[in-house]
Amino acid sequence: MFVGGLLWPLPAVALPPPDDPPEEVLRTEIITEARSPVDGSPVSPGEYARLQEELSDRGTPIISRRVSNLVRQLRIRQAIRAAFSISAALNAKSKVSLRQIDRSAVGHKSH
Repeated sequence: MFVGGLLWPLPAVALPPPDDPPEEVLRTEIITEARSPVDGSPVSPGEYARLQEELSDRGTPIISRRVSNLVRQLRIRQAIRAAFSISAALNAKSKVSLRQIDRSAVGHKSH
């Protein structure tokens, strides 16, 4: 079977079908169908452009001062926790080293 494949070439299976348009042609096509970014329903190109403009005009939502302060405090708390966890880890390693040094200085054997 293998030898037969070498003597009689098989058709290329990895190539796209001949009626499939090339990617270069597809990239230059003007898209006339669109879907609403709000609910996904089909809309015309003009309606899509209007919706995009409305959505971009909204800008960032304004939040209350209380929520803004809460977010700021949570970020500070997160940074402090990270700093303390790093210092605690370093401190724990240094205590172990000091204990080992103390035991060896006194002449105790470590377990």
